[in-house]
Amino acid sequence: MKSKYLMAPMHGYTNHFLRKFMSSMGADYVFSEMLHVESLKHNKELLERNFPLKEENIIIQLVGENPLPFISSIKNINETVEYAGIDLNAGCPSSVINKTGAGYELLKRKEVMLEILKNIKRYSNGTTSVKIRILEDKEKTIELIKELKDYVDFITIHPRTKEQGYSGEIDYEFVKVVRKRVDLPIVLSGNLDEFNSRKLKVLTGADSLMYGRKALQNPNIFRIMKGLELNRAPISEYIEEYKRFGKPEGLSYLKMHLIEMIKGRKKSKEIKTRISRAKSDEEVLGIIQDIL
Repeated sequence: MKSKYLMAPMHGYTNHFLRKFMSSMGADYVFSEMLHVESLKHNKELLERNFPLKEENIIIQLVGENPLPFISSIKNINETVEYAGIDLNAGCPSSVINKTGAGYELLKRKEVMLEILKNIKRYSNGTTSVKIRILEDKEKTIELIKELKDYVDFITIHPRTKEQGYSGEIDYEFVKVVRKRVDLPIVLSGNLDEFNSRKLKVLTGADSLMYGRKALQNPNIFRIMKGLELNRAPISEYIEEYKRFGKPEGLSYLKMHLIEMIKGRKKSKEIKTRISRAKSDEEVLGIIQDIL
């Protein structure tokens, strides 16, 4: 995982159409929305709905609190989906996820977490990775990362604590320390954009970078980072692909994607309100065509 640019897993956003679109915009790897292993154990219909097309560069992110369901879920995935890797979510700060012992809470249940990763590595047809945050005790976090080295191909670090959620100062210096002390490929995640990426990659020593909302707001970010030609407005490309794709997965995803893409434009709040109230794909697309 060297000098790659990844699209982050984002609940309510990274459906199969957006993943395909971001891949066309230059993303090297795209992550699925977080999927709970309990819902995947015997549900091929859910897998077929989430992964209807071949995506050779997709990394499927799983969440769960017990090791055994990961085995049956990955076996089910192997029979249904072509993929590049399986990622364990050990950083989600949601109280709904954490109260079961999953997400961020897995960082405090080391033996369970390592057993889960061992199962992923054994049964996955692709790479094994994990996305984490920082524990309150930074030294304990580093010691845990040292142990992860034997179980994963790379690690994604969002350098905030659970309590910080998705706001608050990001501790990029922590990633720099991890880079010096642990020989493991690192993907940096957290508030990266086209302006700070190169500086933070050098500062932290991260091998690769992951983008979330900033990629939605400017899908060209992957082309910018890779030095590719920027020849069109991303929102226009999105709409053309959407029409060509056949209106995938309903109205809610379309609204969520476009509301992010219009941020920073004139009258964006007014446009957001109009999109939110729209009753059909055609109405949403008409609103966007008016501003292009």
